[in-house]
Amino acid sequence: MSSQISTLVTKLRKGEQTPELNRDTESSVVHLVHIPVPTDLFHELKTMSAAYGVDSNNLAGELLTIALREALDSLPKGEQGRLKGVREAYENEEHLRQNEELRYDAGGT
Repeated sequence: MSSQISTLVTKLRKGEQTPELNRDTESSVVHLVHIPVPTDLFHELKTMSAAYGVDSNNLAGELLTIALREALDSLPKGEQGRLKGVREAYENEEHLRQNEELRYDAGGT
């Protein structure tokens, strides 16, 4: 188990405050995702949620956040650079698409 996950689980078991599990889902720096999870792990997530008194979506989000950071950190530097370029291109295309939508003029009355 990664040290970040171990730290999170230790905090949960001790009943310590876990600000990571109280993120504002309406914040512009948070994005909600819907993902498939094997049924047995879903039940384990719900069990942990109930046992430690935390929201299961927040717990799943924090565990996914840790896993994604570790996955990205484990990539070779060259691949990290390539992915950065792909991300920048995607964000630029998204920005251009949004600008096009904002320029749409429905015409007169």
